Amino acid sequence: MKKLPLTLLSLITVFGLYGIAFGAPTATILRDIFPETTNTYSLGTSTKVWNSASIKDITISGTCTGCGGGGSITSSSPITSGNFPYWTSPTSTGGLNGTSTLALSGSTLTQTGLFRASAGVAPTTNDGAALGSSTAAWSDLFLGSGGVINWGGGALTLTQDSADHLQMTGSLGVDAGGINIAGPSEGANNVTSIIMGSDVSFPRLFTITAGDVSRNFTMLGNFTVNGTTTISGNGTSTLANVSSTNLQASGSLTVAGTSTLSAVDYNGLPSTNLQAVGPQTRTFSSGTSTTGGELVYMNATARWDRANASASTTSQGLLGISLVTAASGTAMNVALPGSFVRNSSWTFTTGQTLYASTTVGNISGFQPTSTNNVVRVLGWAVSTTIMYFNPSPDFLTII
Repeated sequence: MKKLPLTLLSLITVFGLYGIAFGAPTATILRDIFPETTNTYSLGTSTKVWNSASIKDITISGTCTGCGGGGSITSSSPITSGNFPYWTSPTSTGGLNGTSTLALSGSTLTQTGLFRASAGVAPTTNDGAALGSSTAAWSDLFLGSGGVINWGGGALTLTQDSADHLQMTGSLGVDAGGINIAGPSEGANNVTSIIMGSDVSFPRLFTITAGDVSRNFTMLGNFTVNGTTTISGNGTSTLANVSSTNLQASGSLTVAGTSTLSAVDYNGLPSTNLQAVGPQTRTFSSGTSTTGGELVYMNATARWDRANASASTTSQGLLGISLVTAASGTAMNVALPGSFVRNSSWTFTTGQTLYASTTVGNISGFQPTSTNNVVRVLGWAVSTTIMYFNPSPDFLTII
């Protein structure tokens, strides 16, 4: 009989000892297989890996480096404990991606390091899991441009629009504490706009504060506040169909539609040059070149001309104070009677009664005295640079 090579005899011996039976194209193993010494040999190599493995139980007594590797680990029964390092390549797709560890103990899965997901993270059932808890809250939430927070399948959403405004759909309910929207207190370029396109109702207070920051507030639906409404800053606010116990505003405020106000509380000390707090209009054009801060009257063509107390025709009727410099024929913003107006070039004495001046467009702390001059009270100085503008409908002509 021909002798077999030693290697083949060794293989036959091994197959006999360990019960390995060949049957094309598979091999059946009837006994345990283990390395000669612990942690000595590998199943496969870094360049020659097994395609798949079907294993009932697996125990790893070291680190599972690169577990997954772009494939998957599947179990038909629950995994109750263990540490599972996962994908280390940032190009992995279809699952977790990172360089940290998942530790499983019972029903608690603990993540150390950064958690990444390329296909989203979702609960197994709708409304079936919380993000954080009352005792373990997340510190911050970061959303990309145009990100949406969505409740009830779109019943209520918060969305960042292309102009960096926060858009809300649905109804906003506020408890008895009211709502306070506060912006940065410094920087003239910090402009924040708030636009509400549906009805809003607050049980108590509504406050927008901004310091010296421009703040715009636009309300397109019904705006109801059973308390004090405060809008401060230098922005332009537009409210439609307002119902408020007390409305306070600095800056430009437009109230449109049918509104019910128990009281309007104006800021009597506007902080910006050529700012008025109170009634204003941008509807009518200038009839002549006008400088901001000048006294103007409405002429027979419904345009604003500079007032002059030298004659009754140029100082009677509707008066206003220009808040902008405007060329003839251009629309301009004008403070109307009932406004607190600031002009940094004024040098009044606080408490002083103010009159129309014989110098065109000027306001004076002294009555004119010449024949045919008009004496008409315009209001009172509340500081050296601020006046309460409330012209008397009556005037006297000196004879």
